[in-house]
Formats: sequence, C-alpha cells, structure tokens
Amino acid sequence: MKTFLEKIYHTIVPHKKNGNIPHILKKEFIVVITVFVGILFYFNQYNFDIIRKLNLSATVYPAVLADLTNKDRLTSGVSELRWNDTLQKAAKLKAEDMLKNSYFAHTSPNGVTPWHWFREADYNFIYAGENLAVDFTESDIVQKAWLNSPKHKENIMNSNFTEIGIATADGMFEGKDTTFVVEFFGKPSIIKIIENPIVKNDKKVSVDVPANPISPTVAGAITENIIEPEKIIPEKNIPEVKIIKEDNQFIVVQNEQAVDSDIEIKDNTSNETVSATWYYRFIVNPTNTIKVIYIVFLGLIFIAILLMLLKDYQKHQSKHLIRGISLLIIIIVLFYIISTNSPSLF
Repeated sequence: MKTFLEKIYHTIVPHKKNGNIPHILKKEFIVVITVFVGILFYFNQYNFDIIRKLNLSATVYPAVLADLTNKDRLTSGVSELRWNDTLQKAAKLKAEDMLKNSYFAHTSPNGVTPWHWFREADYNFIYAGENLAVDFTESDIVQKAWLNSPKHKENIMNSNFTEIGIATADGMFEGKDTTFVVEFFGKPSIIKIIENPIVKNDKKVSVDVPANPISPTVAGAITENIIEPEKIIPEKNIPEVKIIKEDNQFIVVQNEQAVDSDIEIKDNTSNETVSATWYYRFIVNPTNTIKVIYIVFLGLIFIAILLMLLKDYQKHQSKHLIRGISLLIIIIVLFYIISTNSPSLF
C-alpha cells in the first residue's frame, strides 16, 4: 500500500526526486495515456461491431439484460426471474424470424403471434410477455428505454412472471446492419398452449415496421393463458378470449373459460437467476465506464498541472505544461463526443 501511494505521489506531485515534473506530464506518460484514451474511444464507437464480429452478442447481451431486469425488479420489491433455456430458444426463434422476414412487430406480416414461438420451443405457460428492441448498441440503453415506456416496464415488473429468456439476432434490416433483441417472460404450466385464440375484437392487427432510416425502437406485449391445469384442452377447441388492454404495440388477453391456479411445475428447464460478469457488463455497456476513466485522467492531469504552477515556475517546464494541457483538451473532446453520441431514450 505504501509503495502504491508513493507511485501516485511521484505521478502527480512535483518534487525534487522527479525533477519537479510529475510523471504524468512526462513525454512517455503522455504518449501512453493518449494511446489508451484513443483505444477506449475507438472501442466505444465500434464496440457492437466488434461484438458482432466476435460472435459475442448472443452470449453477452442476454446475460447483461437479464441481470439488469432482475436488479430493477428487486429495487421495486418484485421477485427475481429465473433464467429458462426454453424461453431463450423461443426468443431466438422470434428474433431470427423478424430478421428473416424483415419486420419489427409482435405479430408478423403473416399473422404469426409471439405466443407461436413459445409453442415451437415447447414452453407451456400460464402467463407470457414479450419486449422487443432493435438497433441499440448498449444493453443498459435498451433497459432504460423499456423502463421509460410504461407498457414495457409493466412487463419487466409483472409479478405474475417467474422466468425469463432473452436472445438476439444480428443482420441487415431496412438497409442497415443491426441487432434485434427479444425478451420473453413466462410463468410455466403443464397444460398445452392454445395456438391463435379467437379474440373478441374487430380491429385489424397492424404490423409496426419502422420507417427509413431505422432508429432504436422498442415494443412490448403480454398475454394470459389461464386454464385449469388438470385439463388439457384440445387445440381444435379454441376458447374465446377478451382483450383487457390494447394499443398498437401492447395487448393483454384473458381466457374467459378458465381461472388461474397455482400448480406444481414438473418439466421446465429453469435454472438459477442470471448474474452478468463485470467484463460482460463492460463489453456491452462501455460508455459509462469509459467516462469514469476519462474523468479520473482529467482529474489527475489537472491536479499535476495546478501543482506545477503553484511551485516555483521554471522555463524548461513549459513543454510539459503544454503537453498536459493538450492531453486535457483531447480527453475533453473525446468525452464530449461519447456523451453526445449516446442513443436517445424515449
């Protein structure tokens, strides 16, 4: 600890042993810091392109989003969600379908609802929900966008849900290389899922396709499949359901022929809650971390310059002061660019 403090002292405080020039203002340090802040800036600007090339988005993005979702639920007094591999499979199928058929909506142009993918993955549910996002490059921005929308936040905070699965799909959409994010919520059941129930509603289903150019967008939906668990209803016997809530991006339906019931789940694939590692969080959320690093460098350099000016000033120190001030300007400019380029929330 003493050695570390001594290094900090030599780095920012001018004194006789370092020739009254803090190490941080010497040429070698200036070059290293300049290269380092430049690398951080480059990574922040192109981090998701790098993630895509390394095929990390399918691993990193879901883990961090699940972690953020559970933290937000706990903060609001709602229980954590367990990660479910089957839900992740269903989310992956939906994400790939949107990419393949070039749409961004809960219901596809062919009329396929989100709940179709639950059935395809063999996930039987009592409650189910879906949040969508497209063209975001940082997972915390996705999470904030969902939370800023009351409809999507309702899904995230819904106490009926007990499990979560998230998946991504990378590819071209609306002429742009982008990433679809699908977040599925569920409460599992042992009953069979009813496909495409009859809905008491005369309104036409609208498909939400973003206009060019594509911009960060989110969408959310929720449904209830509330059926007596001891009865397996044949698919041909499709019950009528009533709409509880609806707008162009959100719908809640309830089966009028059944009631909710707690059941013992025997055959689900739920694991423990997901917690993303620190390096996963940095990879997909670099902006805030890089800002902190820049602020630390700005503070150290500013203190070193100030201490030099407070001591007996010597002419040969001018070049070191100029280097330090130049580096301050570079970091401030990069900090400003990173801050202004952050995606807007809505």
